[in-house]
Amino acid sequence: SPKPLVFQQSPLILGSGIWTKKSIELMVHCPTYFSAYKIFASDQTDENHPLIEIAQSAPLTSSESILKISEKTLDENLIKGHQYRWVLVPVAFPSLVVYSEQVFQW
Repeated sequence: SPKPLVFQQSPLILGSGIWTKKSIELMVHCPTYFSAYKIFASDQTDENHPLIEIAQSAPLTSSESILKISEKTLDENLIKGHQYRWVLVPVAFPSLVVYSEQVFQW
């Protein structure tokens, strides 16, 4: 049987994001061998709601990156008053799903 994929380091979402004037900045640790990642939001208020794709990173040049997401993007995709958890999925490994520890309210 094939061996499961084992990575030296898993991606990590550090915190729930830092709000600036018109955007949120997500601090992400994602080793460069993952090449790029997508960020989704998982609705914790309505668990039947599918994951919402929010953004995709540029090709990774460092394992530490900051992904800036505009308030407009969040307004267009999230429901006011709902609680969400960030979800990171490496583009090349869509079966690897990493949830943020913190929940945020929109």
